[in-house]
Amino acid sequence: MNLRQWLAPDRLRAARKSLQRVGLVLGAGLLVVQLWQSGVSLAGRPVAFRSPEALALAGAFAVVAIAVQMAAWGWLLRSLGVIVPGRAILRGYILSFLPRYIPGLVWGYLSRSEWLARDHQVSFGLSNLASLLEMGLILAAGLSLIGFQALAAVGGPAAWLAGGVLAGLAALTPLILAGLWRRWRPAAADGLPRLRWTHSLILMGLYLLFWLCHGAAIQSLAYALEPEAATSLLACAASFALAWWLGFIVILVPSGLGVREWALAAALAAFAGLPVASAGLVALLTRLVSVLSEGGWALVGAALTMRSAKSRPPDNP
Repeated sequence: MNLRQWLAPDRLRAARKSLQRVGLVLGAGLLVVQLWQSGVSLAGRPVAFRSPEALALAGAFAVVAIAVQMAAWGWLLRSLGVIVPGRAILRGYILSFLPRYIPGLVWGYLSRSEWLARDHQVSFGLSNLASLLEMGLILAAGLSLIGFQALAAVGGPAAWLAGGVLAGLAALTPLILAGLWRRWRPAAADGLPRLRWTHSLILMGLYLLFWLCHGAAIQSLAYALEPEAATSLLACAASFALAWWLGFIVILVPSGLGVREWALAAALAAFAGLPVASAGLVALLTRLVSVLSEGGWALVGAALTMRSAKSRPPDNP
């Protein structure tokens, strides 16, 4: 069989479905292992949420994190000369990105590009640039927090200097990525406004706030289980960023299922000072809180979509 036959569309579709099944089984398997390990660690030890208010606070922080993410995306589009109304972002941002739960890296971004092209006449070239910048900003902000956590553990003037350099490089990420895009796809970038450094700083600030909100949610969950544990906001945010990043690069697993829980539990035990058993439970609860908060925003988007459809005048026959 030659290369052309191997790359035939029907064969590629079959291979993609097989990889999706493998990724789903792998992710579910890792999650089951994490559940089993947490159960073994907690065997014979009473589990009690000693601060129910902290659980509610964790959910609130997770909801705010998604709100910040949507606001940052709207500002990113505005920086590229595209105005998408806030109500439209509420309707479409989460709903259009749900295909990311299909194993593979690109499905959520493709679905979002189709939504922008259909409802807001945004070219695929521009939406792809926006996706590239968003991905780069999320990764750069997360890696910055990981770096800050590592430098905080070292301490000293050299660590502060290195932290300043790291922050500067992170803030320049959108400008660097936009410049690379213009060199790689000059035709698609032709006519697009150039990203200004002030917009770059605002965007990096918003995505740092996004990570810190998730860190605050994890810190609240940790406090609900272990009020005596001295968990810092930076350690929790950096641990989540590290787990998210590892789940991001394992593209076979849908939304990092299992990988992120395993990595988050290990990071919280290592950096945030949580007992191993509690760290595993916090990691699992973090997934639950994230899914519930995202589901809540998805319901908001669905409700707004239905309301918009009802208020739209019927087409003339």
